[in-house]
Amino acid sequence: MPGFGSMTKAQLIAEIEQLRGQIEEMSSLRASEAQWRSIAEYAPDHILLVDLDRNILAINHTDRGVERADVIGRPVLDFVQPEYREEAERVYRSVLETRRITAYETRFEAPDGSSGYYEAKVSPVVENGEVVAFSLIVTDVTEHRRARTFLEAAAKVSSDLIYEWNPYEDSLHWRGDIEKALGYADAAFMDTIEGWVGLIHPEDQLRLRDAVERHRTSTEPIYEVYRMRDAAGEWRDWEDIGTPIVEDGRPVHWIGACRDITDQMRAERALRESESRFRSIVQSSPMGMFVYRLEAEGRLVFADANPAADELLGVDSKQFVGKTIEEAFPPLADTELPDRYREAAANGTFWSTEQIDYADDQIQGAYEVYAFQTSPGEMAVMFLDVTERRKNEEDRHKLELQVLQAQKLESLGVLAGGIAHDFNNLLMGILGNADLALMDLAPESPARDSIRAIETAARRAADLSRQMLAYSGKGKFVIKRLDLRILIEEMIHLLEVSIGKGTVIKYDFADQVPPIEADATQIRQIVMNLVVNAAEAIGRESGVISVHTGAMDCDGDYFRETFYDVDLPPGPYAYFEISDTGCGMDDETVDRIFDPFFTTKFTGRGLGLAAVLGIVRGHGGAIKVYSEPGKGSTFKVLFPAVEGTADLIETAATAEEAPDFAGASVMLVDDEETVRDVGRQMLERLGLEVRVCASGREALDLFAEDPDRYDCVILDLTMPQPDGEETFREMRRLRKDVRVVLSSGYNEQDLIARFASKGLAGFIQKPYVLRRLREVLAGTLG
Repeated sequence: MPGFGSMTKAQLIAEIEQLRGQIEEMSSLRASEAQWRSIAEYAPDHILLVDLDRNILAINHTDRGVERADVIGRPVLDFVQPEYREEAERVYRSVLETRRITAYETRFEAPDGSSGYYEAKVSPVVENGEVVAFSLIVTDVTEHRRARTFLEAAAKVSSDLIYEWNPYEDSLHWRGDIEKALGYADAAFMDTIEGWVGLIHPEDQLRLRDAVERHRTSTEPIYEVYRMRDAAGEWRDWEDIGTPIVEDGRPVHWIGACRDITDQMRAERALRESESRFRSIVQSSPMGMFVYRLEAEGRLVFADANPAADELLGVDSKQFVGKTIEEAFPPLADTELPDRYREAAANGTFWSTEQIDYADDQIQGAYEVYAFQTSPGEMAVMFLDVTERRKNEEDRHKLELQVLQAQKLESLGVLAGGIAHDFNNLLMGILGNADLALMDLAPESPARDSIRAIETAARRAADLSRQMLAYSGKGKFVIKRLDLRILIEEMIHLLEVSIGKGTVIKYDFADQVPPIEADATQIRQIVMNLVVNAAEAIGRESGVISVHTGAMDCDGDYFRETFYDVDLPPGPYAYFEISDTGCGMDDETVDRIFDPFFTTKFTGRGLGLAAVLGIVRGHGGAIKVYSEPGKGSTFKVLFPAVEGTADLIETAATAEEAPDFAGASVMLVDDEETVRDVGRQMLERLGLEVRVCASGREALDLFAEDPDRYDCVILDLTMPQPDGEETFREMRRLRKDVRVVLSSGYNEQDLIARFASKGLAGFIQKPYVLRRLREVLAGTLG
């Protein structure tokens, strides 16, 4: 057995704790007592064994005139001053309940007249899973208390600022004349770490914060030099020396002294700042550090590493000590790093790189690296794991692009919707008058061809207007529950005749695809547009277009890779995917394909993919694009899945002959004179009695005179105050069963949904012709 007289307190405590573990394994408390005594009697602290009734069973030695016989068998609380007994008893109960080591402090007055303060650490003694006794280590802390008193006295006569700090709390306790040292009459703000750091020079704050963090774990004194601002605004140099009070291998308290060393530092500031910075980096930087030594024949040998290196890499760097850099890190052997490091060690050549990708069977990641000489023949490598940062930067960049694109789409969408609205009002006059003129002209009239040409051009303009509405997300939707597989299967023949002879379409439909809520016509437009684009990408060469359907769960990470909606809710989505083996696109082209009127072909092709994106966005979906030059392109279009079964898709039917409207009375309300004029003529051709109004106010005044007179009201949605919605509500108040058909240059789906619950009779979108007006009125008045 080693001599305990030469052992430190910590070593003795460790031996005792080990023996206590052995005691717990023994079947008899008495069998362990002799061995316990043989160790405990050499310990500098008092070590006691106390039974559950708080009676002392054994003690290693006594002092201050107390005999062992005076102690054995007596309650341990007899040796605790009355004012401390309640706290002591609470500790014993806590140890019984939690089985954790707990301490209390007491004052003791000895028979020899001396007194002192003791700290008792109470530990449970466990046998067969039960606490059978307590072990106590009683330490004399009288000197510690005296030291604190001395510290207060020393602070009064010293020019230094002395502080006490518990590293697990934020508060500081300063002693000394702060007003004299720094000029602050009220220095209460320095009683917290943040308040104190606030006085430090910005260039030194990070280093001081690093030092504060080191205080939480360091068991060695810490020395720092930093600049602190006095009340006059001058930066002065201060030396800070902190000493830890260590218990159980960790610092529980710090005592430090700050001294103004401005005069001394002026001559050697550069050197001191360099040493302080290097010390801060080595000991507390979150960056990892490797140290290499350059030996004979250019061998660069691994020498040491800091704790952050092990934490960043997830390895024990000791395994690399003594190995060359190529042996320790084989993937670096064929790179420029070993030679760069040798230059740093031999010649002091600094080298850095923002990113090195590294991977072996132990370490993977991307690292930012700095290599520099620490002394001739030695160099250090500081590195930081930037894997997550790189990923975050990439994600942030993608998100920024998505947000910018979404903002651009929103702005252009508002513009497109507004233009389409006004454009449709103008087209209403052109198409409507052309339609009426054709009805009036004789079949043999030479003017018919010219008017039909006008009508054809106007319809093309109306198609472009519909594309703009689709791009703005305000296209007219007839929403039904659709099965993508059935929808595309019905289009197969149309798709196959739309492509070149050298191109083959392959289909791969999933067995189970949840339905989506969408407009079948617009989904067909998307499919047709993408298939035609795929065929054009293949061109005259032979190629394959693949059409897939399926379902998947999508989250925010997945949507960050799509165009361009970043706020889509996670959940199940149905999709169709169209791939081609064509020419493909580079990243720059992919970024622009959804811009209005952008094309890689000749100009003047319309909105194209921009309208496709508008339709998808209007349905709450997203598009994901993958393409590489020479490797083709893939477009995956996703829509939110819904529960239930798909509705039957109705095919277009021949319009039935409209009923006779003779004698019916209609009010036409629109703020556009052209629309009022053409609409009135169309209604009169249908045999209706027509009253026209140029505003909602005029319509309400006329309607209020005789609400029962009108069989139907055709009401423009977007008028100056009162608008169509307010006019509708007021008419419904005057006559609950009034039949109202809303009319607009663009569709407002949400408003129509609200109107529908209040008895909206129908909707007609401008520009419309006589046939369409007849169909709407047939459904309203029939």
